[in-house]
Amino acid sequence: MTTLCIVLIAVLILVEIVTVPWFQHVARPGRSWKSRTLKMVCASCFLLIAILSAVYSGGFTPFSKMMVLAFVLSWLGDFFLHFDELVPYQIIGFLAFLSAHVVFIITFLRQIRAEDPSAAYFPAKWVLIGVALWLVACGSLFKAAKVEVNGMMAAGLVYMVILTAMLVNAVRLGLQVWGLDLKAGAICLMAGAFLFFASDCSMAFLKFSPDPKFQEDPRIDDFNIVTYFLGQTLLALSLLTIR
Repeated sequence: MTTLCIVLIAVLILVEIVTVPWFQHVARPGRSWKSRTLKMVCASCFLLIAILSAVYSGGFTPFSKMMVLAFVLSWLGDFFLHFDELVPYQIIGFLAFLSAHVVFIITFLRQIRAEDPSAAYFPAKWVLIGVALWLVACGSLFKAAKVEVNGMMAAGLVYMVILTAMLVNAVRLGLQVWGLDLKAGAICLMAGAFLFFASDCSMAFLKFSPDPKFQEDPRIDDFNIVTYFLGQTLLALSLLTIR
């Protein structure tokens, strides 16, 4: 069974490697049913990788169940956000991704306490690191993308709080399990969270900037998509060792 899981995970990674650039090529002239289908194939790959990784590591645990829930919410976010022309779908997609990050945060915090019951949920050192990261990221991104002060900016600031908390707690958990000799899982977890963070940060240029040169730049779009799917896949692969 374990060998089958690894083979299937390898196949799914190969499918993603082929499908992600195919999706980008199809979606560039304009989104369609074909680009939507290809995007959901990509999203289904990281969801299935998470499930198979959990099975490989010995079955579902509270940690892996919560991680899979976060991936399901991300899958829903991918589906609804692909409907650019429908504002209600965009709102549902935004809330799905916001919920996914909240689930990731809760999952990481619970696992930190499971590994070390004496660990504080919000130690001062990590809170300060998170605040500093949030200030630097928001200040740099909003200045570079020339984001205007409006309701959308307020929503972006709130989202960045959640996104930063997700990254900080992924690093906390990664460093913790690194010390438990789960280095492969720690690397996948921290690298995946960082790439997810970087992908969402690039949305400041694609969705929040009033400058069309950013919105229409294919390099930013490619960066957003590649870092997103690579980040989600690495997070899913962390379940191979972190239980």
